[in-house]
Amino acid sequence: MTSLDRNVLHNTTQSPTCRSAAQPRSCHLVQFPGVMMQTASIRSDDVLEADGSIKLRKVVLADRLDMLGMEDIALKLTSLTAIKPLPVILDLRDVSFLASIGIRNIISSARALDQKGGRMVILLGNNELVKASA
Repeated sequence: MTSLDRNVLHNTTQSPTCRSAAQPRSCHLVQFPGVMMQTASIRSDDVLEADGSIKLRKVVLADRLDMLGMEDIALKLTSLTAIKPLPVILDLRDVSFLASIGIRNIISSARALDQKGGRMVILLGNNELVKASA
């Protein structure tokens, strides 16, 4: 590999794409030179009781909740939302793209939390991705 090849690889963003219907499970990476795509980010804040126990957890997701983004944060999302039976606010106001894999992870975390006796509320705010349909 030449130094030019290494430089191109270093400065590219990789995005997964699947091949034709004849090979539906065969996926490969397509590189977009010079394009920097944001992946997902996650952070949390806890509201504490006077005794130090957690009263409420707020989990904030941001950027792209697509296959690459969820790969980065799926385990952390589950550990923050589904381990303890807490009330959880899941803040999606800073999400710029929500793919089906992101929806699946959110639903799975909410179900796991429900089974433990906790509840999840999703905060959407004035997000343009979510529009009411009549």
